[in-house]
Amino acid sequence: MTGCGERMRGRWAMGASLAVLLAGGCSDRHLTIVQDDFINNGMQHGRAEKDRTGEPLQIDIVCVHPEDLKYNDDLRPERQITSKEWFEHRPQTDYKDKSKDSSDKLYRLPKGRIFVLCRQNDKDRTYGVYRKPCLRGAKLDGRTVTVDGINFRSSSLFDGDSIIYVFGKFTDEKGQVLKTPPAVFRPPGKYTSAIAVKVGVHKDQMNDRDKRGQYIENTTEEGR
Repeated sequence: MTGCGERMRGRWAMGASLAVLLAGGCSDRHLTIVQDDFINNGMQHGRAEKDRTGEPLQIDIVCVHPEDLKYNDDLRPERQITSKEWFEHRPQTDYKDKSKDSSDKLYRLPKGRIFVLCRQNDKDRTYGVYRKPCLRGAKLDGRTVTVDGINFRSSSLFDGDSIIYVFGKFTDEKGQVLKTPPAVFRPPGKYTSAIAVKVGVHKDQMNDRDKRGQYIENTTEEGR
């Protein structure tokens, strides 16, 4: 199940949005990603700059509702989770299939809360809802990539414990996921349905072992 946005797509008239909010339905967000020419090049630290052309970057767009925090303490905003923790412990199966005393330390979220940009040959094996292939940088993909159909329950849009995280699976020269902070939208209702992030590299920070200059940032103006 991919969320009520999939079932209702194309059926909303402009005047129906408020009614859906009051009825507790779902609201679709769409995410615009603006990217540098080359991204995810932390594994190429030490190469000449012209050779840091990067690798495909998986993106996870994670919708956290207030009740999800009961089983996912790391997803509380004050914990300041990074990509390293997320990709080490991201769910691999639906939380309903796991016992409440599960000891595998994986986060517990329904599949329909995670929207994924990943390699084409991984899309059937990656837990979540596949949306697009990995990012490859503006030289290959174009400067802007748009992801539609990010479903978030309307009744929770303005709750302070509601969050949309956008994680990038940036890696270092050893293949380890870097401690790159995600882009954060909290609560999602502070923004219109159009949200945006920037993905790129701070070239002057490539020596930072935790991030290797890689970043993904919320660039959306609140209320716009």
